[in-house]
Amino acid sequence: MDSQRGPYLPEDPTPAMWQRVMQLIAGTVATGTCVYFVLFADFGEGEHCFKPMVSGLRITGLAAWPFFLLLGLFLTVRADPPTKDVDARSIVGTWSSGSQQVLTGRNGDTMFYNPIMKQFTVPAAAGISYSFTNDGHFEMAKLAYSSNAEKPDCFEVQLIWQHGTYVSNTSSITMSPYKGDGAVQTVSPCNPEATRVQMSVYAETEFISNWTTYIETQPAFLGDENETVYSMQMYAFDGQPYAKLYLVYDPPNMLPQEQIFMNVVGASS
Repeated sequence: MDSQRGPYLPEDPTPAMWQRVMQLIAGTVATGTCVYFVLFADFGEGEHCFKPMVSGLRITGLAAWPFFLLLGLFLTVRADPPTKDVDARSIVGTWSSGSQQVLTGRNGDTMFYNPIMKQFTVPAAAGISYSFTNDGHFEMAKLAYSSNAEKPDCFEVQLIWQHGTYVSNTSSITMSPYKGDGAVQTVSPCNPEATRVQMSVYAETEFISNWTTYIETQPAFLGDENETVYSMQMYAFDGQPYAKLYLVYDPPNMLPQEQIFMNVVGASS
């Protein structure tokens, strides 16, 4: 088979040109056909299959493999320079799961939890929400249901709120709540009347072993199929995934970020 000339690369070839050359070289290795490979000239068009020639000497057979390996490494580096992930962002903002009925901070005239009155407002649907500032403060709101397979009417509702400080790096988040500010309320309709609603102080350090943010192109709650939103996936200390969170506000919507109450040892909640 006669050799053919091509492709020619300009002095500043684009990544697409380098990738095209890699494809041609791959075809050369697979088929054993010929190529004259000339660097830093005009970039030619057309479907060709080539075998390399260096300084006018054609390299054939087993002697070509070292050349292919070195050239492949060089072109791979040139074609795939390290780039920043354009879909990623920081955790700063207010994030909420599902239908976004559970939110931190004040939303209109309502608050998921009023720390002064020590009172919860039950949202229309379950969910979880986190807010993070860029200076190390967080707030968390959660509404969860626990069902009873034997007695469907005997479900349990748990509402949790806390805030405090956090430390984050590229792979983990550690949230340390203010002791004395957080609260948990449990509602159990089938319990004796005196214990159907229980309220107590809540402060639980939370460790997120891994997290990632990305652009969600098809979130179920958005009506416009072309609309996108930032999402965050967090994983618990044991690697179990949390519910997917969606960015709702940036800057975050939060209640006062400083500690509100002091936790006094021995005092009743």
